[in-house]
Amino acid sequence: MEERMHIVGHFFANLTARIFKHDIASLSAQICFYALFSLFPLLILIIYGTSLVVPQSNIQHLLITALKPYYPNVDYANTGGANDFIAKSIQSLGAAGARIGIVSFLTLTWSATSAFIAVQQALDTIFEVEDKRSFLARRIVGFTMLVMLIFVAVFSSIALALFPHIDHAPWWPNVSGWASALRGLTRVVYPLSLFVTCFVFYRYLPSRKVDVNSVLIGALCASVALDLARVLFVVYASHFVSYHLIYGTLTVVIMLVLWMYIAGIILLFGAEIASCLDYMGQSKDS
Repeated sequence: MEERMHIVGHFFANLTARIFKHDIASLSAQICFYALFSLFPLLILIIYGTSLVVPQSNIQHLLITALKPYYPNVDYANTGGANDFIAKSIQSLGAAGARIGIVSFLTLTWSATSAFIAVQQALDTIFEVEDKRSFLARRIVGFTMLVMLIFVAVFSSIALALFPHIDHAPWWPNVSGWASALRGLTRVVYPLSLFVTCFVFYRYLPSRKVDVNSVLIGALCASVALDLARVLFVVYASHFVSYHLIYGTLTVVIMLVLWMYIAGIILLFGAEIASCLDYMGQSKDS
């Protein structure tokens, strides 16, 4: 029992030291900047890629619906809510997404991968990687993540476009029972997607392989913390502060940026847990 308590105490002491050593608050600020820089190019690319397959109205509806769970809908008087801001932005980007050319496409792709590169650099710092990927390799990894994200968006858009016609299919009554069960599973899509995203980031974005068990624990902690933080952030922003008196119509933008910063800290905190467990495991083996 004493040995276990010693291990737990050593873990938390090591974790605290590594958090201050790596300064995850500053790393999150860097990620937040590049994420904001990459967000709209990324949305335009998704709209452009999926518009080749399905109607653009379905794409916009999909993006609005898909993004809602991942940010708190803070609403202030005379400023509009985060949902309204995101919806209007996506509708405006929809017009731009249908008109991009080759040069614009390459520029948008380059910009959209910047956030993934910032995350790679931050994770390399946290996992204390000595032999880091080259600049080109980082771009390739970022581009791979971008392609995967667009592929998921295209697949989801096709499913959304076909769903209204399924009710009239002759075989629908035979599978309607299974469809009802699947609708119940959608409640866990948000936390599950958080966990999968954190796992992929911790496992594949660093320039070295990390122990799977350590990654699983870190991803689980980050997912739970992100889900809880989203709820607490809404309570905090709605009742304890008056940002709308300071920023006016920019309140929603400021709050979304603040949420991205907090989410980045939590993401890196989960990486610190995985890194600490991985370090202790390697020390024990040696």
